[in-house]
Order: sequence, then structure tokens, then C-alpha cells
Amino acid sequence: MTNRSGASARRKGATYDREVRDWLERAGFTPIKGSVGLPVADVTIEEAPWLCIEVKNQAKLELGSWVDQATRQAAESETLMNPKVGAVFHKRRGYSVVGNHYVTMQTSQFLWMLRLLMGRG
Repeated sequence: MTNRSGASARRKGATYDREVRDWLERAGFTPIKGSVGLPVADVTIEEAPWLCIEVKNQAKLELGSWVDQATRQAAESETLMNPKVGAVFHKRRGYSVVGNHYVTMQTSQFLWMLRLLMGRG
């Protein structure tokens, strides 16, 4: 039974990952799927290479560990000329449209991203 629930959880996660990528694509971006088994983001965006997105579709919210994971993956792929920001997309129960879900990140990374977007980075 453990294998079935593990496989079911992976399938649920893969489905949400695809939904997030499809949503980003409809918004005009080029999402890139991460490689399974490697310590990289679930999704990156070609037009925003500084952003590493971790995708979560789990009943139990574990924001701290999810943000730590996204931040760690961003740091592992960071270079001096290409800093990275880690963000977590997580599903909001009762809402099927990804645009109504949540994004969580460290406030320091949010401030860095805001400065970058405003040309002050």
C-alpha cells in the first residue's frame, strides 16, 4: 500500500507541475521543466533565469521546509553573474486555476527580486 500512495503522490505532484508550466506558458512565458532526481528547481522560466520555482501539491503545508528547499536549490545553481531566487508555487485547496494559488518565498529574496524588476538591482 505504501508504494501505491507514494506513486499516487508523485503522479499528483507531476500533474500540478504540468499545470503550473501550462499556466506560465499561457501567460506568455517559456517554462522549463527541471530534471527528476537532480537538485534543481521543478520549473525555471527562460525569460527570468534568476527564478527557481519549486512546485508543491500537498495536503499538509510545510512552508518552512519548502522555502528552504527552493532557496537551497537556487543557491546551488547560483553564480556570481547569475544570482537566483527561490520561490514555491503551492496549490490552494478548493481552487483549480493556478492563478488563484499561492507563491511563497523569503522576504529578503522578494526584496532582491523587487529591486531587480525596478532596475535597482
